[in-house]
Amino acid sequence: PLDGSPLADQALAYAAAIAGPDDEIRLLYVAPTPEPPQTMRGVDMPMTEQDVARYQRVSEQVTANSAALWRDILGDVIAETAYGDPADRILQVAGDIAADLIVMTTDGPDGFLDGLRGTTSVRVLNKARCPVANLPVGARLAT
Repeated sequence: PLDGSPLADQALAYAAAIAGPDDEIRLLYVAPTPEPPQTMRGVDMPMTEQDVARYQRVSEQVTANSAALWRDILGDVIAETAYGDPADRILQVAGDIAADLIVMTTDGPDGFLDGLRGTTSVRVLNKARCPVANLPVGARLAT
């Protein structure tokens, strides 16, 4: 799973190191479902079809950019964009493709312990039907 951040992209190096020559690597960018912006008085402003289409183009471009970068390194990768709750969509796609492994990072200040606060990565870890490599890349280690 990717979110357009350099931190999330770090998981790809681990996935590449784990994958065998015949394994498929799939990049999944999950964008939140577009929601209407609010005015200063808290009144919802309707999103136009053009607003939603623009949002989807930007989300799909983020996916395409990551895929292009990693294709140079890994060869053929599959990339897709999904919309909705990140943990739910990651779990759904992993189930749909019968994934053997989900590799993702967590960027919380407490690393893996952020699970106590219900981060996406820990929700996936707790509910996935396949192993999850949940890499606390952004963790601060105690000295």
